[in-house]
This record gives sequence, structure tokens and C-alpha cells, in this order.
Amino acid sequence: MAALPNSDGSKPVGGLPKSAWPQVLRGESEDPAREWITVGYPTLAHRGQGRFAYEVELYGDLCCPQVGLLSEHFAVSLGKRCPTGVGDDEHGWALDGLHGETWAGGQSSCWQGARLAESNGGKQIVGVAVDLAEGKMWFGVNGQWSQEAAVLPKLPERIAVYPALTFKGRGAFVFQQLSFPPPIALGFTHWPKTHKGKFRVDCPRVGDSDTLCCYKEFQVHGELCLKKHVQRLVASVKYREAPKFERSRNVEMTKAGHLNGTYAKVGSHNNAPLYRSEGGWIFYDRAAGLWKVSESSAEDAGPKVGDTVTAERGGGPPQAGVVSKLAGSSVEICWADGSEEDKMQPKDEVTVAASAATQFKDNGTFLLQATQDAFIQDRAPPVSGWMATPESGGYLEPDAFKDAMATLGLDESSSKSLADQLLSAISSGKQVVLRRPSVDLSFDGLWDKLGREEETQHRPGRKLLRPLSPSTWTAKASPRTAR
Repeated sequence: MAALPNSDGSKPVGGLPKSAWPQVLRGESEDPAREWITVGYPTLAHRGQGRFAYEVELYGDLCCPQVGLLSEHFAVSLGKRCPTGVGDDEHGWALDGLHGETWAGGQSSCWQGARLAESNGGKQIVGVAVDLAEGKMWFGVNGQWSQEAAVLPKLPERIAVYPALTFKGRGAFVFQQLSFPPPIALGFTHWPKTHKGKFRVDCPRVGDSDTLCCYKEFQVHGELCLKKHVQRLVASVKYREAPKFERSRNVEMTKAGHLNGTYAKVGSHNNAPLYRSEGGWIFYDRAAGLWKVSESSAEDAGPKVGDTVTAERGGGPPQAGVVSKLAGSSVEICWADGSEEDKMQPKDEVTVAASAATQFKDNGTFLLQATQDAFIQDRAPPVSGWMATPESGGYLEPDAFKDAMATLGLDESSSKSLADQLLSAISSGKQVVLRRPSVDLSFDGLWDKLGREEETQHRPGRKLLRPLSPSTWTAKASPRTAR
């Protein structure tokens, strides 16, 4: 690792103490460009009171960056692949700004703030602020700080904590002269016993294993025959376990017609994950306790204020930023690297990079619904139990249903009986007469039953009931108009 001291224990160039550089805490190697590893500052562990802040700068492509704090009881595990990092056990608290999640005790919660761009983001910054006395943490992404403390379990009292990072990519710790310090009103200062400058945690050098300590090699001289010389091939544990950075957060929807496809996690809604595909959205309705699927609309396209975007600034490589203002055919961008150049960019040259959550609007319409899984609850959609909304089969306003029944020759008493059985609330809460309120109850079934009774009791000169045309329902009952 470029940030580590010399192997003989002498001080790094510049006369800084060894404690100025981060230590590798978990991972198979010391090179985060190749492996998902955890680094931190156990020598800077602080207990008691204080309000401190620091930043982590991230460069280029990222993979599951978890930035936060570790306690002094965090177990170090070197020389082997480790699927857990900061926030994945009871000794850590972190933000994954790429996937919009906070982590504590191995459990994730939705992050409502700005997000990181996964690729082509250039330089991006995650800020961490902590009030040790109150046991609260705040996070900032590319200058956008959370207004309230993150929803994390209270930090333990009398336990020393220190800055840490788990990620795969390239980055650096910054403790003083922050690019995006937290709001002055919060009264944070830099972490104790730290130094000015950027302390890189990646490995930009080249060399052999004595220099990098990130790989080993061996040589075989002579014949090597698999049939004669090899008894068995054994797969390492690292190829049999799926670490966090290899897991998919996408949802696959099938047997749903035009709503089929891959739904990517793009943010949060109602403090639950929000997913999007080309055709629709999957979201959680907390008031109803239901997961729902709604259609996308043309209004969803284009950058919105608060979106994380990337753009080629001044003809250079792509750089990430956050949309701060819409101005006709252009947008104003607050660049993640703090630059004030070329802040106005054409809309058609801006790519919404990480989060489309700001583009989602719950207008009360949806096409599919499912009750939450008893185990995973609001943390992810259920894998089964999805049903079409009752109004997708058609509905009529009560007065319209009454008029239709009179036109077909049904007496008022029978009409009211039918309406009472079929009356129900649609997704918007409005009371209407549904064509099929449940699997076991439908207008068609009740109508057929009523028709058979009329045939049995029919007397000469009495008008027989005629069937209600399906177009009577569908003309007024399309799911797209159910509001």
C-alpha cells in the first residue's frame, strides 16, 4: 500500500508519524484496486465526548464503499478474503453512498440523501461527522449533508471509535481543510491527533511482492502432468463465498406482462428501497403495508434537482456532481470535486448517474401489489404473492352502475343487492362497484346466478335480463385511469 510506512518501521517521507497513515484491517491483500478491503485508524481511537468530522475522497470507479466508524473491538482479519467490513457487525457504523444504505450491526437502512456515481464519477467525496456524547452520526455526499442524524443504533458509551473505510477502488482520507465541511452551526472540528493533507489508501505503485505485499508467486521447474502429478484440485474458500460487493440488489419481475424486466435499486421512498426499470417502479406503501408496482411515465425522464449526475466538464473526462438548479434546457451542477468551472451544462449532455429516486412520484395509481414478507418486511420486495389491483378488472361509479342495471331491466332492489356485494375501495381510496373484488366474487358470477333465477321464475310477458357488455366496464375501468 502506498500509504504504509517503510518495512523497517521508519517514518514515511515528510516526517509524519506512523499513526498518520491508515492500517489494513481486513482483506486478502493491501491493494484496494484489486480486492474489497477494510482500512482504518485504530491508533486514533477516541472515547468520551467531542464533535468530529473527516472526509474520504474516492477516485474513478467504485465498489460498495462503506465509510464510517469502527470500535476498538473490531476484529482484524488479514491475509484472507473477508465478505464483511465497516458496519457489517456490532462494532461498526457506515454509509454506502453508492447503494443508498446505512449499515450498523450487519443491518441496512435506507439513506435518503444524495448518492455517489458508480462509474465515470471522477473525484467524489463522502463526509462523516459524529457527536460522541449524543451517539449520533451525520453523512454528506459530494457536499450534500444530511439535515438530521442518520438512523443508526446509538454509539456505545465508553467505547473508543475511529475512522475507517471498506471499499474496492482508489481513495484517500482527509482530516483537515475539508472540501465540504459540515454546517458551521453543528460545531464540528477535525479528528484529534490528525494531520493536514491527503492520505492515500490505494496502491498506485508497481513492484514485486516485497514492495507491494499484495501477491505471491511460485515457479515450477520440470514436467507437470495433471494426470500423474496432481491428485485433486481444491477451490479456495474465496471462490465459494459471495462477498457483499458481488451481491446483486436488483429485482427480476416475471409473468407481469409489460412490467417484466430487471428493476435496479435507485434510492428510497417511505424509508424503504425504491426500484426502477424501463417500464415501471417498485415501491413500498408504508400506510397500507404493501409493496406496489406502478408504470413509468414520460415525466420521469431527465435530471431533477438533487440528482447525482455526470458530465464532461470543459471537454475533459466525466465528473460527478449534484444538480442544484434547472434553467430551461440547461442544469446547474455542484461539482463533487469543488470546482466552480462550467457549472451550467446542457440537459441532453448530462447523465443521471446513480439515483433516479427524485423522479418517482406516488400519485395513488399502481398495477400490482403484494403483502410484505414476514421476515424481510420493508427491506426488500417479496418473491411471490403479487396480485393485480382489484380495479384492473374494471369498475363503475355507483350511480353509473345503477343506471346500467336499470337499462338492462333489473329492478332497484336487485340492483342495490348487487352493488352492495361489489362495492369496495380502489387504490386511491374511492368507493366504487368493482367487476371482480376478489377471487371468489365477481359481477359476472352474480349476474349469471341472477339470470338463472330469472329463467326459473320467468312468466310470459316478463323481460329477461341481458348480459352487461365488457366494454361498459373497460371504458371506465382501465388501471391507468384508476385514481
